[in-house]
Amino acid sequence: MRKTAIGAALSGALALSALGLSAAQADTGPERHVNTMPAQAKWDAAARNSVSALAADDTVVQSVVLNNGKDIPVGTTGVKTVPYTLTVADADGIVDARVNIWKGAAYEDPDQGFFQVDAANCVAVDVGHSKCTGSFDILTQDDLYYYLWNGLAGTWNVEVGVLDGAGNESWYEKFRTTKVLRTSKLTIDATPEPVVKGQTITLAGTLSRASWDDFKYHGLPDQSVRVETRKAPSTAYTSVKGIYSKTAGALRTTVTASVDAHYRFNFAGNPTTAVKITTGDYVGVK
Repeated sequence: MRKTAIGAALSGALALSALGLSAAQADTGPERHVNTMPAQAKWDAAARNSVSALAADDTVVQSVVLNNGKDIPVGTTGVKTVPYTLTVADADGIVDARVNIWKGAAYEDPDQGFFQVDAANCVAVDVGHSKCTGSFDILTQDDLYYYLWNGLAGTWNVEVGVLDGAGNESWYEKFRTTKVLRTSKLTIDATPEPVVKGQTITLAGTLSRASWDDFKYHGLPDQSVRVETRKAPSTAYTSVKGIYSKTAGALRTTVTASVDAHYRFNFAGNPTTAVKITTGDYVGVK
């Protein structure tokens, strides 16, 4: 952790690397763009107070929960907004906070980073403890740049910065880690509907995954998928068996009809791919 004694409000400006597009690059489409992680985030100089003492040693970031405690799945288009909740112990209270994520071998030279822009909402929970909420955005692509590529999927570092009521700024470059994963899609179709008791039900579908290299979805083969069933009127699913996706992510298996039931596929994800579960497909038994 590093500590300084500056500032009262964040500027909200990101330090971005200036990359130009050649005519050839413009013809071939967007290029990869790395958001430069500043060596030290700065508070807005115009809003600094007169405090000049060293940061208090009693500032302790206790926890930070990203995306409601879940992995962060990112698809092929648009912006993914990631909420967070931060709890901090500090006798002077906390007035602002920042949560950023970055990936790479070194903080000073990351492969990529995404930074919080707007101020956090910090409130006192009790004497000496505060809770802050906020969010940051993960960009996928725009007309000029790709901000994600497949090699970035997986574990990212979480940076946390807090500003207390005495003007002391504390930063944790690697407070914890989080998972930023490629979104998956999963389908199921149970046939025939309805079915005669004792006959075969065919379950077919496709597992696909977002590519951050061409920003399209492609079939995902050789992945374990669970077949699950929920017998009416129960609300709980139970596992029937496991199958593997084939070429182009194709899924196909059979079960024997016994009672009215919902059937679904459950993909538990992998180190670079997000979890996906289909909605249940209902089959009535005659």
